[in-house]
Amino acid sequence: MLHLNIGKGKGKTSSALGLGIRAAGRGLNVLVIQFLKCQQSGEILFLQNCPKFQIRRFESEHGFVIKPTKKQTEQLQKEINDAFEFAKTQVENEKCDVLILDEILDAVTLGLLSDSQLVSLVKFNNSIEFVFTGRSASTQLIELADYVTDMTLVKHPFQKGIKAREGIEF
Repeated sequence: MLHLNIGKGKGKTSSALGLGIRAAGRGLNVLVIQFLKCQQSGEILFLQNCPKFQIRRFESEHGFVIKPTKKQTEQLQKEINDAFEFAKTQVENEKCDVLILDEILDAVTLGLLSDSQLVSLVKFNNSIEFVFTGRSASTQLIELADYVTDMTLVKHPFQKGIKAREGIEF
């Protein structure tokens, strides 16, 4: 099954990780691959020693990327391709029961991956539970998905100029 956690609101990753924690608690093997994220976060620190929960990142250290430069795009392209190839290998070899591809939809929006790559991945193995997060998804992915949750931004402290807080936003 495919879950899409989309929208401009907070909580897409938290929801995906919550599903992963539930699955790991029931003995399922969970793999999280984070795209467009490379900074340390509280959830990584907490889950890094959980035996049924693996979190992988392939990107070099960088700040939050919304509109990357050409050089950043080239570096991101290589790292994201490496991460996606790793995900494909894990799916092909059935190394996980739940695969969370965090912010992968934003990698598609930036043109670093394609919808067709994601569709092929999901269609390759229908026994894996897939969770994709990001701000938006194509009509094709929404139609393919079994669950679609749209996190709507109503109000957020950053609108008042309050920066992300350790332990709350990261």
